[in-house]
Amino acid sequence: MLLQKRPQIGFKSIVVTTVLVSSALLGSCVGLPLYAISVPTQVAERQGDWDADLRLGRLAKDGAVTDLVLQLNVAEKPGTTYANGVYQVFALYEGDRYLVYSSRGARLMTADAGTVRVLPEMVAIANLQNALGANVDFADVEIEASVEIRYDVSRAMRDRRVEWTRTQPYQDIPEITGS
Repeated sequence: MLLQKRPQIGFKSIVVTTVLVSSALLGSCVGLPLYAISVPTQVAERQGDWDADLRLGRLAKDGAVTDLVLQLNVAEKPGTTYANGVYQVFALYEGDRYLVYSSRGARLMTADAGTVRVLPEMVAIANLQNALGANVDFADVEIEASVEIRYDVSRAMRDRRVEWTRTQPYQDIPEITGS
């Protein structure tokens, strides 16, 4: 697969794509219900006071996959004074582990307890090609994605951490069509 120069995308396109992808992965009222795309059922994983799951998707535009999408679905979180998430993506290929992406800066989360809608993290497919080479057949690649949440509950309970990781063969990651 050859690397292609990514066209400049306007703010409106980014917002629309983010809402559509988020809706598809979350199953919200804006887009398709979750059962309408072929995503295997995944039960949220409880870690401490957090209940969440990490889902992966491949965003396709005009018949070509352009991005990996990481969506953290938080069913329950504790009330916090501070919380943020850092995303990482690795490619597992021929027995080696390659860093594909690490988010720059943390993604802040609301302090409120309960269900949280986190915007999806978009990872350009070019990052995967750059890490592995343009001639690698992605059918032979597994994707390992993780999000680490760092949070403070109070002044006495600071710098707590929870992490969710999902490893999946590239070809088994559901494809989401965007416009």
